[in-house]
Amino acid sequence: MTAGGSPTPAAVTDAAGHYAIAGLGAGEYRLVTIDPSGDRRLEYFDDATGWLDADPVTVAPGSSTTADVTLSPAP
Repeated sequence: MTAGGSPTPAAVTDAAGHYAIAGLGAGEYRLVTIDPSGDRRLEYFDDATGWLDADPVTVAPGSSTTADVTLSPAP
């Protein structure tokens, strides 16, 4: 989602754990990572406790941005 709360596309990682979200316009976005198997915790970027605390990821015009996320095991 954008930092303002507008929904954006989702992505699924490949076997190596890489992902890409194409077609985003320039702006700030907040990431939330979810493991659909339930083996890992839901995580807001970058180890934030919730949506409002998530660090925004800035996408500059005409560029790409990298955000690394590591999910902790579920309790």
